[in-house]
Amino acid sequence: MTFKQLLDKYDYEAMAPYVRLEVENNDYDLRPLDVQMQEMADYYAEMKKTKPTFGYIETPIEVKRVGDKLIVSNMHLGAMSDLLSHRVDVSDGVKVSEPEILALCVFQLVAHQPSTEKYREDDDFCTPGSFNCSNR
Repeated sequence: MTFKQLLDKYDYEAMAPYVRLEVENNDYDLRPLDVQMQEMADYYAEMKKTKPTFGYIETPIEVKRVGDKLIVSNMHLGAMSDLLSHRVDVSDGVKVSEPEILALCVFQLVAHQPSTEKYREDDDFCTPGSFNCSNR
């Protein structure tokens, strides 16, 4: 199933408890919990309205266990609309509910999206005189 198909199967309330666990365990975001949860809900609503575009279809979103931690990978490949077209592959032996998988994917996309935008804005190696120019 694709990320979009998984997204369309569940409303926000079905995955909110799992998102909350991820938000509470995120030591890097010091904003109040209600602010972070509202951000997750807002982005989730936006994702539900977004139509998938062509993405890196041969590169699935992978769900696996590393030690005792459940992780998703390849959530950084492309825009949100591209990611919606990716397959979600669960590794053999991993027993987890679809809402939990969805929550992990949404959390990864939302929690890391602002830093990705900042990286793109600040990482200008080609313009002389820019703050991060490598020709300093």
